[in-house]
Amino acid sequence: MLTDTQVPNSASLRRGLRLREALAVACSVTTAGRITKPRVSPFGCRETCVMRVLGILMMAIAALVFVAPSQAVEYRSFTSEAFAQAQAAGQPILVEVHADWCPTCRAQAPAVRRAAAAPEFNELVIFTLDFDRQTSERRALGVRAQSTLIAFNGRAETARSVGETDPGRIGALLRTAIR
Repeated sequence: MLTDTQVPNSASLRRGLRLREALAVACSVTTAGRITKPRVSPFGCRETCVMRVLGILMMAIAALVFVAPSQAVEYRSFTSEAFAQAQAAGQPILVEVHADWCPTCRAQAPAVRRAAAAPEFNELVIFTLDFDRQTSERRALGVRAQSTLIAFNGRAETARSVGETDPGRIGALLRTAIR
């Protein structure tokens, strides 16, 4: 075991000193959590406690895993096969027809994500169809313009909208797919 006067360095770590012991010496912490002596940690941090930083990071990760709501909406690139499988499974579906050059599409994408974040849409599958590259798929769905949103409940089309960027109206369109 190390004494309070020993400050670990990279040489002592290379000699086989366990990282846990090195960090314990570098971080002299009272029961109240305050640093009692400024030390240099093995990582070169002055007057900081590496163990406290690691503990805070671990708590933050745990909070994200256990407290943050999980995003259940599934986002996929459009393929005819995946779309047909989702339809056959009777899933609620949104096809988002997007073009990279389209300013309405750029405004619509975050509005769709905000609307789809509601818990009622946790079974929703959102397919993004590329307006410029997927012309045959676009024609099969009867899409004539970019920024088109098409809602399906299984195989049945329930709603269609072009150029909509209001999250409330997009949410109403999504609700037609879950009924």
